[in-house]
Amino acid sequence: MNWRENQSIQHARPVRRANLPPSYQEFYKRSLSKYGHGKEFIKLLKLHREFTMETVERAVASCVKEQIYTADSVRHYLYLMTQPEATKPAPIKYEMEQSVTVKAPTFSPYDQLLQKGRYIH
Repeated sequence: MNWRENQSIQHARPVRRANLPPSYQEFYKRSLSKYGHGKEFIKLLKLHREFTMETVERAVASCVKEQIYTADSVRHYLYLMTQPEATKPAPIKYEMEQSVTVKAPTFSPYDQLLQKGRYIH
């Protein structure tokens, strides 16, 4: 992507009319200077297909605060915000009503197979 294409993203009518928050502008500016293209910003805007404006805005603000400027990191924050139960381990309950006994293994059948000269491969 060259300089004109990068500028076209920033000055595109839908982006201008959206009145994006400052965190989006910061994300765009930093990702553009870091990667040299606006692809991360476009991926970020596509996240609005799946998530609400408020949720994406909070995720972008978190990424800007952490100085991480990739759309995948925004998606990660979105996942953490929308799936909070998945980030916590499930409680484990062990109810031992009856004991379990395990028979010790017998190796004598294997020892017979290993006897010298018994089987030829």
